[in-house]
Amino acid sequence: MDKLKDFIIYYCEPDKQELDFILRKFSFQTVRKGKHILRKGQVCNKLVYTEKGNFRTYYKDENNKDITTWIAFDDMLAIEPASFFTQQPTKFNIEAIADSEIALILYKDLQQLYKDIPIFNEFGRKIAEERR
Repeated sequence: MDKLKDFIIYYCEPDKQELDFILRKFSFQTVRKGKHILRKGQVCNKLVYTEKGNFRTYYKDENNKDITTWIAFDDMLAIEPASFFTQQPTKFNIEAIADSEIALILYKDLQQLYKDIPIFNEFGRKIAEERR
C-alpha cells in the first residue's frame, strides 16, 4: 500500500486524514498472468494501479493478429483511457502479462472522492493530462 500512497501523493497532496479516506476506497487483488481485466465491448469502470506486475493493452486487427498499444509496468495505471473517461465500451483488451498485484477503485467511487475531497480533483486531472 506504500506504493499506492506515494503514487497518490505524487499527483496531489492530501492531508493524512484525506489520504487515509482515499486509500480505504481502493481494493487490492492478485491477477494471474493471462487473465484479462478488460475485454473488447466492456466499459473500463475501474482505475487499476499496478503495484507489481505488467499488463498489455491490445486489439485484434483485421487478420485477427494481436496489436499491442500500451504496456503498464510497476507503479503505472492499467486502464483504457477513452473508455474510462467516457464510460463507453472499449475496442481494446487489457491482459496481465505477468502475475500482478493491483489496487483498484471503481469509477463511481473515484467520482465521489472528487466531490468529497476537492484536492483529489488534481489527481484525476493530472492523470488525464498524462495519459496518451
